[in-house]
Amino acid sequence: MLEEKVQDLVDEIHRQTIVVEYFRLRNLIEQSPEIKALRKQLSDAQVALSLSFVDPKQHEAKKTFYETLLNEFNNHPLIANYESLKSELRDLLKNIAELL
Repeated sequence: MLEEKVQDLVDEIHRQTIVVEYFRLRNLIEQSPEIKALRKQLSDAQVALSLSFVDPKQHEAKKTFYETLLNEFNNHPLIANYESLKSELRDLLKNIAELL
């Protein structure tokens, strides 16, 4: 009986528009060549930034480049929408948990 009610709740949560959209966006992000390339560039820029501490001028240039890439990544429509939905979904799940 309890297990059945829990499964009903899980099923209902999975049918919510916000949950469906969250998983759709997550899938699009995981499959996006553009996002994969941006992640690789970010990773490479972060390594280069870490290795540039000995030269303040080079470090500042690497930092600026990294911040530009990070801004481009965070403002990509898929990422921005995903992060917004993720926050809304977290709030929804928190509210459900509090009700239980």
